Amino acid sequence: MKHRIKNCDFTVRFMNVAKAFGCTTIGQLEKQLLRLPETTKRIGSYPFNRERLLKEIQSFKLKLITDKF
Repeated sequence: MKHRIKNCDFTVRFMNVAKAFGCTTIGQLEKQLLRLPETTKRIGSYPFNRERLLKEIQSFKLKLITDKF
């Protein structure tokens, strides 16, 4: 998925985690999150919930699909 991560589409926490990973697209961040062990709770100084971020990505993808039809 080649969509850029923008402030208007995602939460602040999502943006901070993406910045900590150095990801600029949704696909890059999704790959990084899937590689992490499920027990990971922090990246740098940012606490996050891996499953919540993955759900946010899935809901964004679903929104893109429904907007096309």
